[in-house]
Amino acid sequence: MNLPEDIDFLLVGHGLAGALLADALERRGKRVAVADPYLPFGATKVAAGILNPIIGPKLNAPWRIKDCLDKARETYERLGQAWDVQLYREFRMIRIFKDQEMADRWRVRKEETATAPFMGKTLASEELVEMTAASSFGAGEVLGAGALRAKELVDASRRHFSESGLFYPEAFDPQDAPTGLRIVFCEGFRVKDNPWFGTLPFAPVRGEILELADNRTEFLNGGTWFLPQGSGQALAGSTFDWDDLESGPTDVGTTRILEGLSYLNDPKPSVTGRRSGVRPGTRDRMPIMGTHPANPSISIFNGFGSRGGTLIPLCAELFAESLLEGNPLPEELDLRRFPEADCLVAP
Repeated sequence: MNLPEDIDFLLVGHGLAGALLADALERRGKRVAVADPYLPFGATKVAAGILNPIIGPKLNAPWRIKDCLDKARETYERLGQAWDVQLYREFRMIRIFKDQEMADRWRVRKEETATAPFMGKTLASEELVEMTAASSFGAGEVLGAGALRAKELVDASRRHFSESGLFYPEAFDPQDAPTGLRIVFCEGFRVKDNPWFGTLPFAPVRGEILELADNRTEFLNGGTWFLPQGSGQALAGSTFDWDDLESGPTDVGTTRILEGLSYLNDPKPSVTGRRSGVRPGTRDRMPIMGTHPANPSISIFNGFGSRGGTLIPLCAELFAESLLEGNPLPEELDLRRFPEADCLVAP
């Protein structure tokens, strides 16, 4: 790796986190280079890119969701125009209730400040029939959901840096770094092998997605989600496996997803393909970012789990301002929230 001497930042890793942090730094006038050997099992290459403002069976609104969605829409629209590629589409999601407890919780959440802006009408069981779906407990309309074409964004970013001669499709060797260069690791789950940050409490988790032949047009979520892609195609998922990280798609995962789609009426979708990738989760399910306490030239931007499409645009802005202006990071994002951070040493 022969880096120019005028580089301000080298980003190691070029999934969605690396691509969007690079954009945030470039817009602030910094010269950025990217290194990524494009190893298998990365999450961005296979992700469905779902942005969901109401998550989990408890129907919670995640961290700063309005700010996250506003920044995500602005970022994806701007980059799509700049690179002449369609990156993002927004639509409603039909959240299918699995039991009466969830139906009751929906009605409570509709009255709460954090969740109410994203909750539309409540649907009776009869209304699901038109969507060729079923639930005795009905469903709710989630507003402001969307999907990012994450792979297309990363591919466009890679072309951008390649055309400038600043994309290096190889592993990073610290011996190649010019003195004074600031390095940010955005390696996803491969942080486990990072000699500077590998001891932080990451919890990588493998996920599987199915590619389907199906003509339904509604985005449905009954715990397992069903996302139409147009032209008689759809995606469905996903699974969570913390043990067997690099096995690729499995029959067990396929069965689990298809069983999770039991709320779909006939005709059932047929499987046309399978995807698998490893999400960079963390112990507290929040991202990890910040500068190494023993080496101020080295930082990390990682840990976005299954919600990278939602979190990364806002987090990239916050982290760029922290790197360049010294602005403090929110405590819930800063690597120093973990006791393990006090033990980090330069290798």
